Amino acid sequence: MAFLEKFFTNRIKQRIKKNGKCRVAFYVFEIAKWKTESLYRLLETNPKFEPFIVLGIPAGRRKLLSKKELKERFYKQMKYFRDRGLKIFLGYSLRWDKPYPLKKFKPDIVFYQQHVGICHMNRPKKVNHYALTAYIPYNVPNYGNTQYDYNLFCTRLYRFYTLNEDLKEYYIKTHDTPIKNIVVTGHTALDYFYLNKDKKTENKYVIYAPHFSIMHPAVENLFYYSTFQLYGDIILDFAQKHPEISWVFKPHPNLIETLKKMNVPKECIDTYYNEWKKIGMVCTSSEYQELFANSKAMITDCGSFLTEYFCTGKPLLHLISPFSVNWECDAMKPMFDSFYKIHNKQDLFTEINRVIINGDDYKQQERICVSKNLAFTEQYAAKNIMNDLNDLFIPGSQNATEIIIHVNTKLSEEG
Repeated sequence: MAFLEKFFTNRIKQRIKKNGKCRVAFYVFEIAKWKTESLYRLLETNPKFEPFIVLGIPAGRRKLLSKKELKERFYKQMKYFRDRGLKIFLGYSLRWDKPYPLKKFKPDIVFYQQHVGICHMNRPKKVNHYALTAYIPYNVPNYGNTQYDYNLFCTRLYRFYTLNEDLKEYYIKTHDTPIKNIVVTGHTALDYFYLNKDKKTENKYVIYAPHFSIMHPAVENLFYYSTFQLYGDIILDFAQKHPEISWVFKPHPNLIETLKKMNVPKECIDTYYNEWKKIGMVCTSSEYQELFANSKAMITDCGSFLTEYFCTGKPLLHLISPFSVNWECDAMKPMFDSFYKIHNKQDLFTEINRVIINGDDYKQQERICVSKNLAFTEQYAAKNIMNDLNDLFIPGSQNATEIIIHVNTKLSEEG
């Protein structure tokens, strides 16, 4: 493995010396999980790199969709990237109903969007024979199940980019497998807040963002974060009774498929979503950072959104499922403690009335202190990652840690 990595880095160095470019492939399955555009755009401005997207289909998703649904979703995603002016190759043959090998696109580096749903020939174990492999998780890791955030897939990578030094140490502490490939850079999903930290925001919306991982025999997952069965109807009813608030329904993109698995009739699903459309906005886009920044508060059980929304500085009502087998890891505990934790209906009504209706954000000062210590919005992850690659391939380039010094800042003993 070490020999191949050295061979590839030397090959890239030689090509760059001859005014060639390092071909960087982003292997993407879903636009809702597209969290690395800041890195793509930055590489695009660097004459030494040639970024492009290889659009695939996750293996599990193929079994759940009809050919018509698969085709419609695939072309919708393709159009999304093309409309944004991103260079895109199709990594899946709809005609033959099978993925193309990544080798076909001659990448020097492959950035994976997720570690599940990848066909055997495109997993790092195979791709490592012709390219360097890297991973930025689409979610900002915060829960304690490190087997999901960092597993065997991650140990086979050339680079695993993670949020901060505390999480790096947490991964090392909780795994028996030697970990040598983790580089601390911040997270590209939070770059929006770094780039727009001086921009004035409004307090317009209250967002309800339910996760898909419902506890049900037909739904298999590692999390069971979802509280949708407990609070979905209650929160909709509350929103209908408070038209003075601008509401946004931001469901996980897999929620509809989960409800279908549970044999919930299509007309019931459509009715629920349509009721939200009547009183507010339904957001299914992956471009939600500006929506978050201009919101008033969020109500969610979705793990992926917790750190992203924390960066807005706005109050978050964290719906905690009694069925969840995952709890916050020590490295992120100060952030979790700054949320309003909802364990039951009484908690929900108490906090929604106090914090949202009456505007008593009594944990605001605590969030400010925690945010200052964590310094998430002081990190430009894309710049750090590009500098790390520069340092590997371009002689004399400046090291990433010399550019953004906040990345390795440790939490104080007080948290």
